[in-house]
Amino acid sequence: MNVKQRNHRLRGGGALIIGVLLGLMPLIGSANTPAKAASVVTPLPPTAYYAVKDGQLADLTATGMTAAHPLARTTPTTWTATAQTDVPTATGQTDRYLYISSAQDGVQGWTAATNLQPGRTYQTTAPQAVKAQNYVAVKSFKAAPVPTRKVYRLVGQRRAMHWQARASLQRDKTYRVTQRRTYYQAGRAYTYLHVTSGKTTGWVWQADLKRGTAYNVTHHQAAIKAKLQKYLNSVTKDGTAAVAFYNLTPVKGSRAAKASHAAVYRQGNWPSTRGAVTSPRPPAPTSSTSPRI
Repeated sequence: MNVKQRNHRLRGGGALIIGVLLGLMPLIGSANTPAKAASVVTPLPPTAYYAVKDGQLADLTATGMTAAHPLARTTPTTWTATAQTDVPTATGQTDRYLYISSAQDGVQGWTAATNLQPGRTYQTTAPQAVKAQNYVAVKSFKAAPVPTRKVYRLVGQRRAMHWQARASLQRDKTYRVTQRRTYYQAGRAYTYLHVTSGKTTGWVWQADLKRGTAYNVTHHQAAIKAKLQKYLNSVTKDGTAAVAFYNLTPVKGSRAAKASHAAVYRQGNWPSTRGAVTSPRPPAPTSSTSPRI
């Protein structure tokens, strides 16, 4: 049977009686022996499955089932089952087969039920708007079987989605969340959030984020420097004033050193000024051109 003949339509919603299956060719999970009795094909309500074994897709013909191609050669996708049949074996047992179609590319055929598990995979729900809120990356990422630790782009339609990595998550950035959606993989549901941070936009696994706004140390240091420079320029304008700087770096192990914004006050180079000095303790005013804080 060619590809065009694989799309078997079940009419009337009732059971379709298939003739005696002679010379049954082997499928994954079936014996290498011909069938000895007739099989009944029963329609099913459309049910989602995903592949868990490298089985075969087969064509059902007047003389039996013929293996078409391996499931492993198809793109990972959700399979929709619409019919089933129990095929007798030479040992007096039966092997159940499901008639399935691929959400990715429409490929259809029969495969052993043992090759599948109920559930959706590589599918998503439609995005839902949420109240805009700020998030930051968590300190420690969890291991997960789904795309994680990065901002991703979703490619394709909801019935067959795939991921493209765009940028790694950074802990010093704030991510604005405006949407959420559910992603299904191997029968499990995962929540993803749509984020924007500067020019970066895409989807992030919810477990990689937490509510909050990143504190940009460099940005705040630059703001402090600008204010200090303005102040120093004004008070040393006539060259007669001296300005004393004190080292504000927290003592190691102190509460101040453990504060979330302690890095803002770590020692570093500051703008050159006239009549300025740095000191760990209040000194008598002297002059220097390289103040530190």
